[in-house]
Amino acid sequence: MDTRPAQPAALTPKAVQARLGGATRIEVAVGQMQEAGGTTRLSQSFVLPHPREAVWALMSDVGKVARCMPGLALDAPPQDGKVAGRLEARIGPIAASFAGEATIQRHDGEYRQIVEGRGGDKRSGSLASGSVDYRLSAATDATGRDATRVDVIISYALAGPLAQVGRSGLVRDLVRRIGEAFAQNLDAELRNPGAALPQAQLGGLSLLAQAIADRVRAWLGRMLGRTR
Repeated sequence: MDTRPAQPAALTPKAVQARLGGATRIEVAVGQMQEAGGTTRLSQSFVLPHPREAVWALMSDVGKVARCMPGLALDAPPQDGKVAGRLEARIGPIAASFAGEATIQRHDGEYRQIVEGRGGDKRSGSLASGSVDYRLSAATDATGRDATRVDVIISYALAGPLAQVGRSGLVRDLVRRIGEAFAQNLDAELRNPGAALPQAQLGGLSLLAQAIADRVRAWLGRMLGRTR
């Protein structure tokens, strides 16, 4: 019997926006998937309307970053550059809870941090390893105020039932949705530190449904364009 607590109902995009106090939606650009040696690599970038020092203070705190990431939970605070936790993921009919450990490399002078980890899911038999490498660059917004560009490189390798799904274009859309939720939560945390965030409600299934809807809309747009 599964004794884990039931997940709260997923929030709609409008509900998320209301929870964030009307903050401007953070747009996330996602690069093309690249595969080499069994590893898949994706890049993301977004701009936060906050000074780089403030963003770095938040993003270099692994505990605070974890609470901004949908589906991620730490078992305990990081110690000696290592941390243990779990990542809940749902792709199509497959639900997985990856438990594992990660190491953290922090480069303050470069405003860069690298998190490398590996873990497994007992239910599906899937294994995962990967890294998240992000760097912050000073920028300005449309009004000339200080802002921060966040460039992220995600690399991962999957084995088991999730391996084939993990190489699909649908995963790219799912990663974009997760990236948008993560960026929005970072913005909310910077605006109101310690406030309740909607990340627990933004489960993989909800994000997957949104990603599928995006793909359907894009397909319909192409078809309608051809018939005009």
